[in-house]
Parts: sequence; C-alpha cells; structure tokens
Amino acid sequence: MTEKYFLSWREQEKLTEKLVSKLDPREFNLIIGIARGGLVLAAILSDYLNLPMGIIAAESYPVGKLARDENKIKISKVATISPLEGSLLLVDDLADTGKTLSGVERYLRSVEEVNRVQTATLYKKPWSKFTPTYFVAETTKFIVFPTMKNEFK
Repeated sequence: MTEKYFLSWREQEKLTEKLVSKLDPREFNLIIGIARGGLVLAAILSDYLNLPMGIIAAESYPVGKLARDENKIKISKVATISPLEGSLLLVDDLADTGKTLSGVERYLRSVEEVNRVQTATLYKKPWSKFTPTYFVAETTKFIVFPTMKNEFK
C-alpha cells in the first residue's frame, strides 16, 4: 500500500508560496480551479496574483473512491463571472495519473476564445502521463491534503 502523507496547512502554504514565485500574473487572464482538489489552491493563487477565478468540476474517479475507470472522465462547464478567454491557468492539487488535468486542458483549449492554457499543481507523481507547466514537488506518497483529512480518518 502507498504511504500516506498528511500535509499540514502550514506546509501547503509554503508549497503554495513556492508555486506563486514561479508565476507571472501578467501571463494570465483567469485562473480555473478543478473541483474539488484544486479549489483551495486556485482561490489562494487568485488572491496572491490578483486574478479572477473560475471553477470547473471534473473527475476521473468518484469522490472518496480509489478505484479508477481509466476510460472515463466527467467534465462540467466552467463557472465564472469573467470571460472565458485569453490565457488561462488551470489549477489542481496534484497530477496523479494526469488524466483529469489532461482532459480538462484539452476541453479548455477547444474553447474558441481561449488561446493558451497553462497548468499548475503543488505535486506531481512520477508516473503521471501529464506534466503540469508549473509544479513544486514530485512524490510517490499518497498526499492527504488538509481539506480531505476527514475522508481518510
């Protein structure tokens, strides 16, 4: 079984600050957070970078389940007040298989008004088939983020 690592809020904050240092807010019109995992990070990045934020829901496996159906991904429409156009920063907590990030990135690139999509995560797994444009650390551990601790008690 994969080792679980319970990330503290303080550790998440430090990783987020490292991620922010890699980003230039002038490169983006909008931050899009993938629900659930990417929402907290997207909100914090929106605050740090002073950029508007949107939300998209996507899942490649059901919430709370570890079994994955490698052939399916569900993607919602984007919820945003700002126009879905220009250069986007797509945010999730981590790139595990890479399936969710890859699918959502492909979906956003298909929007006519969007001319560029870059991606950002705190973590990337070495086996991910998708490498985010920006990430802070690579790990083989199962990261339990502060927002999901109750799920893994």
